Amino acid sequence: MVDVLNAEYQDGRRRFSSSNAEQAVGLPVAGSAAEGLSAGTESRWHRLALGSVLVIALGLWAVRAFSPSDLADNHQNAPTAYVLDIVYGHHWWCQRDERGAIASKPPLFNWMAALSAKAFGQVSHFTLSIPSALATIALALVIFFLTEEHFGWRAGLLAGA
Repeated sequence: MVDVLNAEYQDGRRRFSSSNAEQAVGLPVAGSAAEGLSAGTESRWHRLALGSVLVIALGLWAVRAFSPSDLADNHQNAPTAYVLDIVYGHHWWCQRDERGAIASKPPLFNWMAALSAKAFGQVSHFTLSIPSALATIALALVIFFLTEEHFGWRAGLLAGA
């Protein structure tokens, strides 16, 4: 009975071999053709899951990017002022808002938004939302890959989306 559920490690993932139990109840034995997805089919599903995570993340960003702007609401004018100070005032190390107050938060978002604004030639709602969109997509991919590695591509798709 000890060898009924032997833990085996293959490809860095923990798998359980229960061939004796499967044979006893008439289930297909691991490694048979009826086991599940072939390598090609699994790779196709993996690409489809990854594509789905990207499409969902881009779709959510597009809905937010093309919805009415809230840059003047909820204190969003401060990051906008910091980016304007970087782009037009060339103050990369110490940004100031429209009242002259020094930035109170780390400047990584401001730097990324300024680079985006410089790449597109203007500071706009679109260029200010690009760093957040890229960070959201990167986070969705990290969650997808970490979950997929440990729990399979279906769980990765659900977690990443």
